[in-house]
Amino acid sequence: MTQTKPSAKRPEFGYHSKIEKSADKAKWVQVDLGERVDIKKIVLHASHDDYNGIGAGFGFPVRFQVIASNRADLSRSQVLVDESGRDFANPGLLAVEYGVQSSARYIRVKATKLALRSNDYIFALAELEILDGTGKNRALKAK
Repeated sequence: MTQTKPSAKRPEFGYHSKIEKSADKAKWVQVDLGERVDIKKIVLHASHDDYNGIGAGFGFPVRFQVIASNRADLSRSQVLVDESGRDFANPGLLAVEYGVQSSARYIRVKATKLALRSNDYIFALAELEILDGTGKNRALKAK
């Protein structure tokens, strides 16, 4: 895992889960790449929201996994990234990158411990990049 230069604030993109009363509710976002893709890098971009003064890193999961599969239900899946064993520091607007070796159609980012919002919890990502061997972001127009 590496953290790179800060991402720009881009409000037109992103995912926010339903608000929960406890941090231990699992939430996820999944993309369908439309076909099986050879994946070399996963990049997570944190959200920015001024709610409750949180700002950069709003809703970034405290614990999470990135899971790959060729089936939408994730049967016979492969965990590409496992940050579920300890609390992950809020990255602010730094992109969080993972070099991976996988071939899959579906990628799921599953939050196993949600981020504090005020007196409740949420999972949010500004963007998920899934890069192939040429560096092309295959998630750019994914469903």
